[in-house]
Amino acid sequence: MDVEKFKSDVSFLQELQEKEAILLEDLKKEEEKFKSFISEKKETLLETKKAIADQKELLNNEGVKIFNETGEKTLFGGLKIQSRTVKEYDERKAFDFAKEKGMFLLLDKKGFEKAASSLDLDFYEEKKVERVTFPKVIKLED
Repeated sequence: MDVEKFKSDVSFLQELQEKEAILLEDLKKEEEKFKSFISEKKETLLETKKAIADQKELLNNEGVKIFNETGEKTLFGGLKIQSRTVKEYDERKAFDFAKEKGMFLLLDKKGFEKAASSLDLDFYEEKKVERVTFPKVIKLED
């Protein structure tokens, strides 16, 4: 490997990183200007979203009452009644049931990997892989 070419390539990377830092700083400044410009619009949008959610809840309650009285599933404005099943259960009891039956269990990969290195399992292997790491700021002095 040509050492001078390597140094040149490292120098070029340093230039690119400096350019990136300048661009990021400029972008941050522009983002701050933009954020202050749109903050009022964002507040109005949040208020509108809240009003929409409140109105939908009100219409849901009213629509269900109308359906219960009339049996009609198609309502004014194209709103419709949809029946669906909601599953409710005590998660602790469900977990105990799953353990007892040996069903519905998932592997906790993070926990397994932490413990497996000391368990001497024939199907588990740890490998070392080398790679170059790059500092945030490249200094060209030797």
